[in-house]
Amino acid sequence: MTERTGGCVCGAMRFRTTAEPSRITICHCTWCQRRTGTAFGTEVVFNSDEVEITGRDITRL
Repeated sequence: MTERTGGCVCGAMRFRTTAEPSRITICHCTWCQRRTGTAFGTEVVFNSDEVEITGRDITRL
């Protein structure tokens, strides 16, 4: 299994999973362009029970 990790730029929130994504989407509609500020949006979706959230409590930021 491959471990995948990531998080926000400031480092307050991190995540880790060893599961395979249930969906990967790359979209270039205008909504995704506005949402990301780039030419397209990328989204990788995992089941919530397959992801461990770590780091500071982001609800208090």
